[in-house]
Amino acid sequence: MDVKVRYRSASCNRNPQSLDWGFNNLLCYAACNAVLIYDPQANGGTGNVVCTLVNHTSRVNCVRWIYRGGNPEHALLSTSVDKTVTLWKGQGACFSRASVLVGHTGAVTTADGIYLGDSDNSPITVVSAAADSTIRTWLVMPDNETKCTQVIDLKHGFALDVKLTFLPSLNVPVFAYGGDDMLVHMYARNPTGEFCKCHTFQGHEDWVRGIDFVTYENKHVLLASCGQDGLVRVWKVSPAASDSHVKNDKVGIENEVKVKESLLTVHTEGETQSFSVTLETVLAGHENWVYSVRWHPRTVQGNGTYSLLSASIDKTLILWEPDESSGLWIDKVRLGEVGGNSLGFYGAVLSPDGRTIFGHGFQGAFHAWKLQAAGNEQEASSWQPMVTMGGHFDEVRDLAWDPKGAYLLSCSKDQTTRLHAPWVTVDDKSWKEVARPQVHGYDMNCIAVVDSLHFVSGAEEKVLRAFEGTQNFVDNFNRICKVDLNLKQKCKELAEGASVPSLGLSNKAVFKKDLINTSSNEEEKHPKDQYPEFYFVAVDLTEPPTEENLLQNTLWTEEQKLYGHGYELFTVAVSHDGALLASACKASNQQHAAVFLWDTATWKLIGKLVFHNLTITQMAFSPDDNYLLTVSRDRSWCVYQRNTPDNSFSSIAHSDKTNAIHQRIIWSCSWSHDSQHFATASRDKKVVVWGKHDAHAKGSLGPFESRLELDTEDSATAVDFAPCLTGSKSYVIAVGLDNGSIFLYQWNESSCTVCAMLRATHAHHLTVKRLKFSPCIDLANEDEINSRKIFHLASSGDDHFVCVYSISE
Repeated sequence: MDVKVRYRSASCNRNPQSLDWGFNNLLCYAACNAVLIYDPQANGGTGNVVCTLVNHTSRVNCVRWIYRGGNPEHALLSTSVDKTVTLWKGQGACFSRASVLVGHTGAVTTADGIYLGDSDNSPITVVSAAADSTIRTWLVMPDNETKCTQVIDLKHGFALDVKLTFLPSLNVPVFAYGGDDMLVHMYARNPTGEFCKCHTFQGHEDWVRGIDFVTYENKHVLLASCGQDGLVRVWKVSPAASDSHVKNDKVGIENEVKVKESLLTVHTEGETQSFSVTLETVLAGHENWVYSVRWHPRTVQGNGTYSLLSASIDKTLILWEPDESSGLWIDKVRLGEVGGNSLGFYGAVLSPDGRTIFGHGFQGAFHAWKLQAAGNEQEASSWQPMVTMGGHFDEVRDLAWDPKGAYLLSCSKDQTTRLHAPWVTVDDKSWKEVARPQVHGYDMNCIAVVDSLHFVSGAEEKVLRAFEGTQNFVDNFNRICKVDLNLKQKCKELAEGASVPSLGLSNKAVFKKDLINTSSNEEEKHPKDQYPEFYFVAVDLTEPPTEENLLQNTLWTEEQKLYGHGYELFTVAVSHDGALLASACKASNQQHAAVFLWDTATWKLIGKLVFHNLTITQMAFSPDDNYLLTVSRDRSWCVYQRNTPDNSFSSIAHSDKTNAIHQRIIWSCSWSHDSQHFATASRDKKVVVWGKHDAHAKGSLGPFESRLELDTEDSATAVDFAPCLTGSKSYVIAVGLDNGSIFLYQWNESSCTVCAMLRATHAHHLTVKRLKFSPCIDLANEDEINSRKIFHLASSGDDHFVCVYSISE
């Protein structure tokens, strides 16, 4: 089978150096323990993650392209909590691990590299800083052999950012780092190959969080630094004149003020060269910590212009430029977020042409703006928001497809429920996050779709919550995805939108009458009553929404709360006809391990099913809705049969100690499309397929027996059947493992073969939490009889990823 990754969704790690943009026009960013390569021009210009780099075993703290003087980069660095630095090399969008730098005894927080020559085959100098209070310098040879050349002990201090460059007119690498001592320290390499401190930049009044270099006219270097004091400082390093001498705070003549100047001395082979250091400017425009600064471009020739981008936790990005006439630095552009529950920016980068800005925030969300040219001479060019990548910033615990396969819902430990769907454009079709129906105050555990406009979710609370789509969502979904949900009559009854009260957790419905402008009465209200009752604004979208709209304008209304469980919800399931909802919570005894059955028409509790003794981990209704399957921590499964007249269920089969096969917790279960077989996946590295038999029921297994036992290389944590047989009349079974791998099996009564294996670079690098096939399939051509089937499989994991694959026969 041919498997292609159609969609990879994950947010950026919560670190200031987690995003970089190279001259190859590729963005790299840290996502959990991996590095993702994002091509903004992929899929007809809509952008897509094109590569996943996996080597680290803990969170990635920093990613950085190795600068090649304005040429496309072929190497990048990543640092991690696992105490290592990884060097990746490649061409285009395909990269592979070249070297791993091992030596630090603490989490590596930042690193930078520079070529010691003009070609890709030149040695690379790497400087890394870690939580072990050391800075290490490394030499990476063209054959990728590595050597730690120096260890700089910072005593009890920490380096928060480090950058490498060459001083003008000298082929001598220098690096600077910002520390928790409120200083910026610069080191230059001497003829022996060691780096020695050559200067200390003073001025910041709190930790220095970010630094960056720019070289212009091949004579001067500007060093920008930012810190928790909310200021950005720019220093100028220039070759000192031969007759230069330093005057510290001296006034030459009356009313003349001279800038404080100091000397920086660098030792090279056979000579010593001095540079003058002056404070160019202090930029005060942010109201809170400034986490990153970036120059554009990196090298300025002649009278070229340059700008500086700063990112702050105060929710703003500022693009600074010196005024040509006065020489004063001004904030030319100020971008950012307004409203929502976001917490500012951790970093921002500029595209190679300087016309696009990407920023990432505290919750891992991306924000992007593109400079749009003016329509005529009277109009000025403006920065407009644009569609970006994104995703969850914590474990993704459950998935659910729309019954028509139009969209995919995911819920996460990050307390959000997100709706993913293909964005249809003239040139292509690409998956994006289209809505965020639920932003909660508890970690989400489970989700189930009732119909195209209703779903139920459970979190780390005792209450199930039922949601209904909004009119604004239906309209926007139709425009973005070109899918008519065929619910026009129902849509007339929908609320226009939803909003979360300031001190609440429930999504309150907002109707058209609530959107009537009442500004004329605002002046008559007491000041404390002039805050809006809701923050929803009806927006007409033709492309996927930005983060601001996702947060407050794409919520669904909360229709009902379902009470009754004694502990936190763990799993939910909905019958295929949408009439019944089954739910279960965490449990340590039989009383709390009961399955609650609800009527979705009235949201009334209609029954309880008691069998298991510990937490039920997953439930599944058979496609014909005649059976309900449950699996549990107590290592057993149970099948209940539905009595149609009253929707009651009775147990007809279960496993026990004599026939269970599984010896550890059963994590997952799934029914085949014909309701004749079901599969169970367990921590004991086994997947068992059970099938109906015609013989008289014997023992607790009733009408079911074991048909297939699959031994997996690691604990099996997720399993799902494809929605139909293949052309060869075989079932397709997807199995997710604890190590992040996904295996696809083709099985019939005579044979079982592995037809595809997805490893970390294409699947997940941590535990696979859920696998779900779309209920709909595509055909490779219009011939329904002879055409190859194309299945769509969604997966989620502890690595924050949501992936969608197309699987062709």
